Amino acid sequence: MCNANATNLLLDCGWYYQACPRCSKKVAGDSDDLWCTKCETKVVMPVARFLVRFEVQDHTDTAIFVALDSEVQNLVRQPQLS
Repeated sequence: MCNANATNLLLDCGWYYQACPRCSKKVAGDSDDLWCTKCETKVVMPVARFLVRFEVQDHTDTAIFVALDSEVQNLVRQPQLS
C-alpha cells in the first residue's frame, strides 16, 4: 500500500462507453448498426456505462488508472447512467 494522488482526469477518449444492456460489454459498429460481440446480437438500445481514465502520482512516478462503471458510481455517488 502507498499514498498517491489522482492528479489529472483524462477525458480525451470520453468518460463513458455504449454497452450491451444484457452483458455490459462495449458494443461495436456505427449508431445505425450496433452489435454485441459477446451476446452475438444486434443492440437497439445500448446503455451508457462509465469508463474514466485518470493519472495517479506518488513520490516515485505517475501511472494511468482506469475506473469502470461500478467504481465510478461509488466515487461520484451517482447511479447508473440511462
